[in-house]
Amino acid sequence: MEHPVFIVLVTLFVITSRGISQVSDCKPGNNGSKVAITIVVDQSGMGNFKTIQEAIDSIPANNDQWIEVQINPGTYTEQVAIPIDKPCIFLEGQDSSLTTITYDAHERTDLSATFASRPTNIVAKAQGREFPFETNGFVFSNCTVTGLQGFQAYLGRAYRPYATVIFQSTFLSEVVQPLGWDAWQYPGQESNFTFAEIDCKGAGSDTSKRVPWEKKLDGSQLEKFSKSSFIDRDGWLAKLPL
Repeated sequence: MEHPVFIVLVTLFVITSRGISQVSDCKPGNNGSKVAITIVVDQSGMGNFKTIQEAIDSIPANNDQWIEVQINPGTYTEQVAIPIDKPCIFLEGQDSSLTTITYDAHERTDLSATFASRPTNIVAKAQGREFPFETNGFVFSNCTVTGLQGFQAYLGRAYRPYATVIFQSTFLSEVVQPLGWDAWQYPGQESNFTFAEIDCKGAGSDTSKRVPWEKKLDGSQLEKFSKSSFIDRDGWLAKLPL
């Protein structure tokens, strides 16, 4: 039975801490191909590289064509960092039960992320919206949140004063800290955050002990964070090499 693929697109993405996607700047490959080249990562040595970071490092700076990094099944224990001068990267692997990227760093947020994408100024560990008029944020829909037994973690913490993080229709295991969210360096400004959970399941989805300032979004508010309104406002998804 075929497993669904997971896909990570590294561009100037909508859910960033500074800017909005310019996917139209990324060109397809030659002769009708959607990507310029495909780089294969395989831990057994059957690909071009054994680690994801080696594959990223091999991509030329200021690339303007889509490059696919195909990640074969395995658990890749490494930190992956995509520098600011390497956009237009398309990472594709198999189901999360077969292909996993993991790491166990405990330094400050901007140094300890397992996956950091510099072209978008994004580190997917804390969300930072600096001003109320910014349109960035993280939306996790139909995801699974798990971790090591005996350890707990927050769903998110405010990296900037208008941080926005939403979990929707997601399985939350017991790894989720009952309080759910952390104001971190912005106590007293909790009303500015948009931290919310909608239709989540699992042992960690019990919101009875959540912080009182977690947002309860109604239908119209949630619509602002839908695929069409929040992620695909300029139709950029149709331009991706899928």
